[in-house]
Amino acid sequence: KDIDWGFVGDVDEVNADVLALLLDNGAIPVVSPITFSAAGDLLNTNADSVASAVAMGLARKYDVELVFTLDKAGVLLDVEDDSSVIPTITPALYEELRSNEQIHSGMIPKIDNAYKTIDAGVKSVRITSPDNLSGGTVVIR
Repeated sequence: KDIDWGFVGDVDEVNADVLALLLDNGAIPVVSPITFSAAGDLLNTNADSVASAVAMGLARKYDVELVFTLDKAGVLLDVEDDSSVIPTITPALYEELRSNEQIHSGMIPKIDNAYKTIDAGVKSVRITSPDNLSGGTVVIR
């Protein structure tokens, strides 16, 4: 059954050349997940999707690591134990954790999106809290 999500958008295109021009000239672009339709209507696009699209575009010119932030320290082996961060996830480990239902719910699309991004040329994806941007879980090929 089709679901009408309302004013939610998908990313069709990222102008990586403009972003690269800004970066190469010392500017730090800020990209919002508020996008617009062809008719000019404002749309709320998933922030992970926007970040992934930007990272994939920039990966054609730079070595890129994408960082997804959330309210946990990373991907947890036990969602009730904040100290159970999985430091690195490979495809084999991901499949094992999914089949054991240790990774489930909203983390599945986040990691699936991470692998889609990596497949498009991004070096790695880090999933962590904003308090520790160099920590958390690194998703690698």
